[in-house]
Amino acid sequence: MKIKIIKVILLCLFLGANPVQAQNNPPVANAGADISSILEFLAIGLDGTVSFDPDGDSISFSWAQISGTPALIFGPASSTPTVILPDVPAGGDTLVFELTVTDPGGLFSTDTMDITVRDQTNNSAPIPDAGPNQTVTSGATVQLDASGSTDPDGDLLVFTWNQTAGPAVVLSNVFIANPDFTAPVVAGPTDVTFEVSVSDSLLANTASVTITINPSASTGTGSDFYDYTIIAESDSSPLNDGDFSSFHPDISINENGEIAFSGSFKEGASDTAGKGIFKGVGGSLTPIWTNMVDPNIAFTPSVLGLGINDDGTIAFQAQNLISGQFPIYLGDGGPLVEFNSPTSIIRSVGINNNGQIPFYAGDLFVLSDGVTAPTLGGLPQSPDIFTPRTNGFPVINDENQGAFMSGLGSGGGTDYSIFLYELGETPQQLTIGNSSNWGALSLGFLGFNNAGAVSFSSDGPLEKKVVFANETGISTVAEVNDVFSVFTQGTSLNDFNVVAFRSGLVSGGDGVFVGFPNFDPSLSVISTNDFIDGKSIFQISELSTRSLNNKGQVALHVVFDDLSENIVRADPKPGVTPGTPILPSNDISTGDPFELVICGVVAGTGQIISGFRCFFDPPIATGYDYWVNDISPNIESVLIPAPLPQGDDTFEVVFGSHVEVLSAMTPFFFTDFVPEGVREFTIRGIDEAEMLSPTDGAAFVTGLTFVEVTAEGSILFMDPIVEGEEVDNIPPVVTPPADIIVQATGTLTAVDIGTATAIDNVGVVSGPSPSTTGPFPLGTTTIVWTASDAAGNIGTATQNVTVTATGFDLKVFWARAKLRPGPSDDKFKVRGNLILDAASDGIDPVNESVTFTLGTFSETISSGSFVRKNNRWVYKAPQTKPFSGIKQMVLRDNGKYKIKVKGIDLSGIDFSNPVLFSIQVANDRGEFMIPFDNSKPRVKKFVQTADHNDEDDELDEDEFE
Repeated sequence: MKIKIIKVILLCLFLGANPVQAQNNPPVANAGADISSILEFLAIGLDGTVSFDPDGDSISFSWAQISGTPALIFGPASSTPTVILPDVPAGGDTLVFELTVTDPGGLFSTDTMDITVRDQTNNSAPIPDAGPNQTVTSGATVQLDASGSTDPDGDLLVFTWNQTAGPAVVLSNVFIANPDFTAPVVAGPTDVTFEVSVSDSLLANTASVTITINPSASTGTGSDFYDYTIIAESDSSPLNDGDFSSFHPDISINENGEIAFSGSFKEGASDTAGKGIFKGVGGSLTPIWTNMVDPNIAFTPSVLGLGINDDGTIAFQAQNLISGQFPIYLGDGGPLVEFNSPTSIIRSVGINNNGQIPFYAGDLFVLSDGVTAPTLGGLPQSPDIFTPRTNGFPVINDENQGAFMSGLGSGGGTDYSIFLYELGETPQQLTIGNSSNWGALSLGFLGFNNAGAVSFSSDGPLEKKVVFANETGISTVAEVNDVFSVFTQGTSLNDFNVVAFRSGLVSGGDGVFVGFPNFDPSLSVISTNDFIDGKSIFQISELSTRSLNNKGQVALHVVFDDLSENIVRADPKPGVTPGTPILPSNDISTGDPFELVICGVVAGTGQIISGFRCFFDPPIATGYDYWVNDISPNIESVLIPAPLPQGDDTFEVVFGSHVEVLSAMTPFFFTDFVPEGVREFTIRGIDEAEMLSPTDGAAFVTGLTFVEVTAEGSILFMDPIVEGEEVDNIPPVVTPPADIIVQATGTLTAVDIGTATAIDNVGVVSGPSPSTTGPFPLGTTTIVWTASDAAGNIGTATQNVTVTATGFDLKVFWARAKLRPGPSDDKFKVRGNLILDAASDGIDPVNESVTFTLGTFSETISSGSFVRKNNRWVYKAPQTKPFSGIKQMVLRDNGKYKIKVKGIDLSGIDFSNPVLFSIQVANDRGEFMIPFDNSKPRVKKFVQTADHNDEDDELDEDEFE
């Protein structure tokens, strides 16, 4: 910075006793800091706002370039003008700008600042840095950080953020280094990725960052999906007779929602003298056995196996204190039936709807009805294959199949397999792997469904996951990640292939979740810090093989912060699981399409929980048409969660021009074909032998995910395809030609719009045809292409044709505006030159209108208003008083023009910045930014340095009066 101060001393002589006036001091100019290493052609602001006057007087500013390659200064009389940097030599150049500040007394000072400009050929690209990956919870404010980005040349950086994956979020500002957003509500761990483009205004590079969003425990995620029914609860001390003091963790649930459990209760003088087996459905309890009724039976949780079937019969293992044996007991509220095997029974759990019980007896795996044929179904195994006493609990399904996990000891550890048994069949073996990866699996409860699939969990050295397995192999349901820290033993599996499991949480505590093999986030059933009846959950016990039924209800044993306990049934809200699908809200007997309310929307936000799959169940024969209402989101995927009752597991899904295979248990993603998802689709090809019943709530269930934020009240429509009949409700898919942008060739422009195509699942009858073929006026015209099919369905698509004015090179040689007091008597004059584009049809003011625009002022002179004089067109407005608008205009054949405007209101135009000036002659248009010199009060003048002709052209050259 170089400062020069010029002092002008005025000697004032006063006569007599006049006091001496205070001396005026010159202002101090400050042009700001020098700027180094900036690219040519960029716009940069100068800053003289630090300048001041010691006397507090107002000061005026004047900027000028005193050396270097000439640059264009906009607003040289402003304290903060803008400079457009010029094209500098290959080695760069230093531009020097001088600021002069002047006070009202005429005293002034100057200061200079330097700008070092680089040629573009010496530029290097920036090095982007999108900041570290982050893990947050739903509802958190997340700040992205690209401030670590650098530029080798030290250039100023420009940032642009773009979201590339995950549920849509709104960034506070996509053009800054540190934008933020609110993490959306999610059902499970969900990644949101962003890409930042870092530019030096010439070259750019990109970098990416991933934000992992976890469900927020503090929001009570369980309540988003489940309601809770209290089956039994412990009381606080002192207990009354019959009050429960505690419960044992082994509980089981049947398809009717009845839960079998064991507990300790007060009877007489001792608070814990009573123990027993009970069943409850909510609101009532039925004792199955208590030691108050039969003191010769005793049990401990370490040997207890407990199950309940749909008839309400409970099977449990306990000790006969007289014989010392551990038989199985059956009961439903009446007398107990004691079942003894010829050999010792080791570990039993469950009872199926056929009355069969699985257990180990000696070296036998036994499936027995427990009453009429105690030894039925003995399946001998050689002890050198496995040792039953060291393996997990045997399980049974309603198809009279059994399963258990076995381990073969070896020098390298234990090799685990799951054996599937059916009477008269050779056991199937599913190989799991060695304990060096899987750890100790032998004590865990297997989940086992009627399709013969199993589930289990592992906290092994390498394999830390929840697993689903069937005859086709093993797939992962959940694994250790930013939510799940450890999986405790015990899973449940229902016929819809839903797996319930318990996990320790990274955030602390534990929770119960349901998941599906290989797809969709796991949903929280309940977790510590959730609330039931106003009490916070402290601990959740492990699950057993029958803790989950086909309705998706989960039997739970929870301990609260005050150490009281509850037996709880978690009841899924409609649509959360395949067993409790959304059913039609309208009368299905009318034949109208079924209306089903889309679930998974967070109340009050309109936001669908990311990854949430909503299940629907229509009555159906051979197929179904699906579509959504206007406020609904697009459909992302569809899933049939399990094969149909008779085994049908392969279908067709039809959307647009696609006919694809849809397999049960495998989600089909429309977004693999249509990135934005679909509004409608059809499932067809359901085997008529399935005999699907409209009254069966689980006959045919489909689960959908959605891709966008929506509003509550979104509806899915489903229309049946009648058995033996195909109903076509899908319109043709029309593909229009690409949008077109052309320059005008006249008032109307002829355009070749191309040809659209249409595809329909049964064939297009007519079309596609356009709503217009042109010719087209200036602006954008939307063409609607229409096609129809044999069923009368109509498909449409749109194409835009934009005709732009032909541009011309508009120059301004001289412009002046004068602002006067009053609302509408300001004046303006301008003259310059225009060069027509080669595509122009020429200027013909006889047949073409002329529009003149200056900032907020615009006026159009209609065609035919000009008079031809020699080589020019002349317009003069009628001599009316008062006059307002364009007074005179001249257009020469050589492109020169002059315009005079008076009597208008220019007060709305900010003349301290360049003002947009434009001329449009029919379909030809040019524009120019005029920077005005406002150093003189109320008079603003701009003079271009280019050569020009000042001939009169019948416009006065005198100053405004």
